[in-house]
Amino acid sequence: MEEHAQTTGIEELLESADWLQGLAEQLVQDPHLADDLVQDTWLAALRQPPTTAGPNRAWLATVLRRLSSRRAR
Repeated sequence: MEEHAQTTGIEELLESADWLQGLAEQLVQDPHLADDLVQDTWLAALRQPPTTAGPNRAWLATVLRRLSSRRAR
């Protein structure tokens, strides 16, 4: 049953895929780097999905921005 809940959470996150891609492209101004950041964000979501019942887009945006910041170093 726990696996089903996690799958549903991932499906809910995936509903924001286009939005996340747009955010990444705005953030880095490079479509290839944006693709990489989005892929890394999805990997992070699969490895450790959000544990709070907050807005999914806020969580995804936080992960994306942190990954972008790490790449900029």
